[in-house]
Amino acid sequence: MKKTTIILGSFVFIGLLAHCYLVGVNDHMDESAQTQRLSKSYFKHKTKTSESPDGAGSYYANKRLSKTHSITPVENYTDAINKKRLFFSNNSNKLAEPWQSLGPQQVGGRTRSLEFNPDNPDIIYAAGVSGGVWKSINGGSEWRAVSDDLENMAVVTLAVVPTSPNTILAGTGEGVYVGRPIVRSRGVVGNGIYRSTDDGENWQALSFTLNNSNFRFVNKIRAANDGTVFAATETGIWRSEDIGDSWQLVLNQSSRIGGCHEIEIQPFSTPNALLVSCGSFHSAAVYQSVDNGITWNSVLEAQHQGRTTIAYAPSNPNRVYALSAQNQYGPYPYGLKGFYRSDDGGAHWDLINDYNDSNVNNRALLSTTDWVFDCFATRNYQHGRLAGGGWYYNLITVDPTNENRVWTGGLDLWRSDDGGENFNLASFWWADKAVNSYIHGDHHLIKYHPNFDSVTETRLYATNDGGIWQSVNSSARLASNNCDQTSSEVAWQPLNNQYGVTQFYHGSMTQDGSMLIGGTQDNGTQMKRGGAEWESIFGGDGAYSAIDPKDPNTVYVSSQYANLARIRWSNGVMTITDITSDFFGRSIFIAPFILDPNNHKRLWLAGMALWRSEDQGDNWNQTSINHYSMNYVDGMTAIAVQPGNSNLVLIGGSDGNIYRHTSALSGTGSTPMPSNRIAQGYISSINFDRNNPNKVAATVSTFGQAHAWLSDDAGVSWYAVGDSGIEALPDLPAHDILIAPHDSSTFYIATDIGVYVSVDSGNSWQPLASGLPNVSVERIIYTRHNLQTELVAFTYGRGVFKTTLTDIPNFAPNPSQSNVSVTANQNAMIQIDLSDYFDDPNGDELMFSSSDLPTGLSLTSAGLVQGSINTLGTYTANVQATDGELGESVQLTITITPLPSSSGGGSLLFSWVVLFMLVRRRH
Repeated sequence: MKKTTIILGSFVFIGLLAHCYLVGVNDHMDESAQTQRLSKSYFKHKTKTSESPDGAGSYYANKRLSKTHSITPVENYTDAINKKRLFFSNNSNKLAEPWQSLGPQQVGGRTRSLEFNPDNPDIIYAAGVSGGVWKSINGGSEWRAVSDDLENMAVVTLAVVPTSPNTILAGTGEGVYVGRPIVRSRGVVGNGIYRSTDDGENWQALSFTLNNSNFRFVNKIRAANDGTVFAATETGIWRSEDIGDSWQLVLNQSSRIGGCHEIEIQPFSTPNALLVSCGSFHSAAVYQSVDNGITWNSVLEAQHQGRTTIAYAPSNPNRVYALSAQNQYGPYPYGLKGFYRSDDGGAHWDLINDYNDSNVNNRALLSTTDWVFDCFATRNYQHGRLAGGGWYYNLITVDPTNENRVWTGGLDLWRSDDGGENFNLASFWWADKAVNSYIHGDHHLIKYHPNFDSVTETRLYATNDGGIWQSVNSSARLASNNCDQTSSEVAWQPLNNQYGVTQFYHGSMTQDGSMLIGGTQDNGTQMKRGGAEWESIFGGDGAYSAIDPKDPNTVYVSSQYANLARIRWSNGVMTITDITSDFFGRSIFIAPFILDPNNHKRLWLAGMALWRSEDQGDNWNQTSINHYSMNYVDGMTAIAVQPGNSNLVLIGGSDGNIYRHTSALSGTGSTPMPSNRIAQGYISSINFDRNNPNKVAATVSTFGQAHAWLSDDAGVSWYAVGDSGIEALPDLPAHDILIAPHDSSTFYIATDIGVYVSVDSGNSWQPLASGLPNVSVERIIYTRHNLQTELVAFTYGRGVFKTTLTDIPNFAPNPSQSNVSVTANQNAMIQIDLSDYFDDPNGDELMFSSSDLPTGLSLTSAGLVQGSINTLGTYTANVQATDGELGESVQLTITITPLPSSSGGGSLLFSWVVLFMLVRRRH
């Protein structure tokens, strides 16, 4: 054990400040070299972690902010949401039914807050970082959303006011990302503090904080027993003595990168004594106030100190602990800097252990456990792998009945029973989910039940990137082997029932709606089949997906940085095949790929260049030159293939360029693509009109740009629509756009606050339907089944929703020709897919029938003619195609010819001919 006492008197304090200043200067002089080292560590390490929070934050920011701007205009959201509210109050909905949730109902999502009602601890409040506030009235067994109409859904901290238990405060903005180097990482931006005075049922923005740049990132709110409220924000510590109506800055930290993150109030202190921590990536410090925040002293500030969390022992308010990560300049960036203990309320601190401690478990508190202990190879500790994620996941909690029992959290959870002298593993993020020790990784909070006594009440709650979890035996034996997932007896169970805060990046759906697949932040790729609940079918940060339209038992999924896989089901058995082993490029964090609409076995993948696979991903060919170099920011961002012509592929870029590849089927790694820069921003989607292959729509997600764009010449030239006037699109990120199959003048667009519709070719826009929270919609799908048209929205923070469109006329199927003629040899196998000769303007599934098909042939309801005819001659049949209400027919003509004979009078050589007519119908 190593103990170093830190006593900061006035002279020592001044000297330490001078030392830290000089260290800071030297650190910044070496920032370029340090960034390069972090970069190498980042890419080496990213595949070893449960997910990549820095990549996710960078992706989120790059979609929205130009390279010259890092400030999100939060007032754009409030203006647009107020207009949306006004629209729904003045207009009855004639275009669609209210949105309905499709789940997931059991997956959860990134959660940083959880609070109890002090009068009734069965009432619990929690919040998703982009999914708003949720409430449970039965101890977490079930949840429901209570804040869907907030101007900002990025709730990261909650506080119940002790003097008014019906009053809850919610702070917005995920500030742990602020100042993150290497990638231009940015968390979900907030907009102030909200208050409910009726147990969370209704919420109002605190006007002082709304659209106030000091409250864009409210990292922590704490309410004292006397009703005083404190908030840690990007600019410092703020205090309110009227439960949020007015605020005073009591500790200015606007010059410290990242501002303040933590606030803890000493139990039973009068006046309120506080410890706060500020800073993360460059330098950090812990400050103390013993006079309700009037004056402050730095009490813990060391070289390479990064984000630091704090916890008092409820049973002994003089005992307090701190867990500090290294900043970006430490020898093991974001791994453990030090674990500290104080026995005088935080004025003086002992360093209990750090990254050089004799106990290797103590060293790994904030690192990736299975990686550090090399659990899949040598199973031995690897000191050089200590770099971790303490800037992102970092928590500390003390048992209310035992001042020496301390919990810390990083990627995994650890517990010490001797005051932090020694830690042992209490969870396994990489374990089989059937094992009791499994709990989702990336931990942000641990909270004991208010009545916890370790005997009659034993509940302990944890929140992480997988939602909300619980243990009822948190004092049980800990792991004896860090690579044996069964060696810990502490058991964990998810409490995500109806807690729908899953963050989707993308999604896919079968035409009949029987299967949905979507990629999510740190919850992998989720799938829903029929009436079953969603299930995970692929890990990591789920990304783009695709379902084979000819064979829904074949799907394609991906995770971060273009890690693609093909999944097939056969007789109920799922087989996963890696299909990017031949992909030698790099990509943005969430890399776009699509199935070719003209060939369901061809895939297109956009990285720094365009790539093509002709065999369902088994082999890949680079189809263009690299138009970008890997800098963690730039790359290709969207793909679209022209219906009927796979040589024409349009590709969007992060810099506003749209590339037009006119020889995509023969292009190579040396083929350049001409481009047209339509905006100073990020091309988030490109989609062709299924009824007019020369009409294309695109979206731009960067603030300050026109967000909807059209081309009438297959992408040669572009013009903006809906960017001016009283019915213009709001200046908010747009992520997807669809041209309606039933009407080429009707568009649907997905934005950061929901879905909008235009029925006049994009000139004017209105919110589509009520019932969808003010949440970012990343992907929309137009689907039709049983003559009913639905729009499905994959959201970043509230799962998946659907609405039924009510204004869609039905159109009859349209045959591409009136007579289908086929010639085949006698007794040869015939196979004709008649669905390729029909296009339904609505996209309806067609059913085929015929009463006069020649003997030897059969016709499936899906339009497949197959069989053989053994009599020479010409045969005709009338084939009907119907959508269930309207139908059309074609004449099928089949001519049977003799088998060819060999010359010279020898034995006849018969060759069986398989005739497969594949003329792609338009999509």
